[in-house]
Amino acid sequence: MTTTRDLLISELSKIPTLNNRYTNVNCINYPPPPGEEKRGNFSLVFKAIDNTTGERVAIKFMDPDGTSDVYRIDCFKREPKIIKQLNGKKRCLQLIEELQKFNLEIITASGSKFPMPFEFFSTDWIEDDIDDYFLAKEDLSPIEKLKLFRLIVLAIEAIHNNYIFHRDLKPDNIRSDNKQGTLCAYVIDFGTAAQFDSKKILPGYSAQVGASLYSAPEAFLGFAGERGIAKITDFYALGCILYELFNKQLYFDVLINKNTNFLNTLSVLALELSRETSIENKLSAWETTLEKLKNTVKPPDYLEVGCSLPGSISDLITGLFENLIIFDFNKRLTDFDKIRRIVDTAILVLQNDKLAKKRNDQKRLFKENKIKNIKEKEDKLSSYQTKKGKLLC
Repeated sequence: MTTTRDLLISELSKIPTLNNRYTNVNCINYPPPPGEEKRGNFSLVFKAIDNTTGERVAIKFMDPDGTSDVYRIDCFKREPKIIKQLNGKKRCLQLIEELQKFNLEIITASGSKFPMPFEFFSTDWIEDDIDDYFLAKEDLSPIEKLKLFRLIVLAIEAIHNNYIFHRDLKPDNIRSDNKQGTLCAYVIDFGTAAQFDSKKILPGYSAQVGASLYSAPEAFLGFAGERGIAKITDFYALGCILYELFNKQLYFDVLINKNTNFLNTLSVLALELSRETSIENKLSAWETTLEKLKNTVKPPDYLEVGCSLPGSISDLITGLFENLIIFDFNKRLTDFDKIRRIVDTAILVLQNDKLAKKRNDQKRLFKENKIKNIKEKEDKLSSYQTKKGKLLC
């Protein structure tokens, strides 16, 4: 059965020019590759050429299959406004065009025609998926992984510095390019993002707004919309990403499978918070309850079997990880400078390890060559003495 989504994608791929500006309009997130889910649950993303600049752009439409969700519609309308605040800012996605309308001609069973309007906006195109690095992480050196993580930290810091938090950080929503000759990471998909001073779309949030795999505990318990708290979930997501760079499994899977206390603690907190109505009382109940349960919720062991983290930096990185994914958001590490310093120190340690190994290899080679030369001289001397002995006989 042909859906409105299919009709929209088909029509956009056929039209010569969209909005008298965009050509070569092709959907990149639907249909998804075999065995994978569609990226961007509530949107359709297209790649196109902007005829005014000759540059590639990303065009985002609200997915017709999600138009029954009023919250998501409001998020979609807010998204370009948020991205616009980042224009001209370093390491930030740039808005090309604000909300525009495209009328899709619908033909009914009786043959009558009527236009169905769809809104869209465009941003600059960021070439590479960070996902590719995670899929090929077995081929990356520890230094390359940490440098990638550092770029991700800088990208998130850039939007936080502009009073925007994302709430749906995951490898899918980070891309990279090297347009300026240096690799740079960018956060994309601001559908669940908010500004620190923006009004809440919903009066209350019963669940997280982003992917559950990277959402912090508080996001599951009604705090996803609280501006002073929701920003901290971005740091929790950073911890999950850091875990997955050096481990084969998803952090969330390990957390659920090897730490039953996590879900139990969520259940206890949900019950305690449900008894309160004001945000102040909920926060007080959160602190009081977690004080009693502080020894029950511990993060999974970073150094799982198969972890590729080098021993020389294990204390640095496991310590960083544990401070990023602390269950209690009040105690979570939220200092970008400190995060970068720890990562930089770990990179320096690995570089020193590499240099020390090179020096040791050179010393070993020098010693081996020296022994080889001595042996060759001894062999020559022995051969000469043998020949001399034969002549004397």
